[in-house]
Amino acid sequence: MRSASLSHDTTWYWPASASLNRQEIPSPFAGHSLKPVHELPAPRHAPMPVWIPAILLLSVILMVWAKASYPKRIMQIFQATLSRRNLKILMKEGEIMNEQVAYILGFLYVLMFSLLVFSGFRIWFPDHTGFYVSLQLYLLTGVVLVLFWMVKVMLIRILENVFSTGQTTREYLINLLVFTIVTGIFILPVLILSFYIPSRFMLLAGGGVAALLFAWRFVRGFMIGLSLRRFSYLFLFVYLCTLEILPLILLVKLVLMFAGMAGG
Repeated sequence: MRSASLSHDTTWYWPASASLNRQEIPSPFAGHSLKPVHELPAPRHAPMPVWIPAILLLSVILMVWAKASYPKRIMQIFQATLSRRNLKILMKEGEIMNEQVAYILGFLYVLMFSLLVFSGFRIWFPDHTGFYVSLQLYLLTGVVLVLFWMVKVMLIRILENVFSTGQTTREYLINLLVFTIVTGIFILPVLILSFYIPSRFMLLAGGGVAALLFAWRFVRGFMIGLSLRRFSYLFLFVYLCTLEILPLILLVKLVLMFAGMAGG
């Protein structure tokens, strides 16, 4: 009897089949009111061509080299964009157009402005972002830009001989050089940010800087032309439009034509 009572398990079990009275508790993970902005699948940005960092690095090296070697001259170049008085001081202290700093920073401008044009095609025309096509577009833009400036300077020199405007033409050419150099320097940091922080805003900022400097250069050129008393204001305006605006339109047209042929 004792052993039987000891083997008897007095533990009380809850019946397995008993139903639990559960109360439904609302989940804290309710729906949200956020709406997707982009349609799926999200568009992928074209990868950066491998030659672009090399161009940016070369540009930074040129800028650092010029700043370390010619700090006073670069400061005078920036000051020359502010007033004609500073421009004339720059002219009196040497032939800036034949100095090494002008060649270095002029080459920097060609690198940066060509890259700015390519950046616009890379964002607005993503079909032209293949390695060879993009490199061809960049090189073509640089070559056309150099030829454009060579033809422009040659035309100005011819008009100088025709109208006998030696001193005024020299000031006008140095004014062009000064604003060209400053444009390249300002575009450099904007392009670095636009490639490593892909944004149309940064690219538009670079284009806006170039456009503002171009407009101020146009106004300064008109002010220089006013020193020629024997020409009317209308003649000077048409003259500047022919030298500044018309060649720029032709340059853009050539780049667009090449992009269309590459896409076709």
